[in-house]
Amino acid sequence: PGGESFRQVAERTAAWLAEVRDGAGGDLAVVAHAGSIRALLCTLLELPLERAFRLGVDHGRVTTVKLGREPSLLYLNADRVPPA
Repeated sequence: PGGESFRQVAERTAAWLAEVRDGAGGDLAVVAHAGSIRALLCTLLELPLERAFRLGVDHGRVTTVKLGREPSLLYLNADRVPPA
């Protein structure tokens, strides 16, 4: 109660993502709560926020995205970081 709405989480994580994308290149590991991951996936994949909770984001799993002109989801709920 009294915390951020999901829309506010999405706005905050989208602003963070914009900063990351403007920074130096290379790989980046991020540890986050499922809500933040869902919000970032909606931003990256241009999904409506209303569909965010259809994305099953499990505890202690790895989600991997590739940033670029057209971002893509590489892994969702992997049990380890896949080899490069």
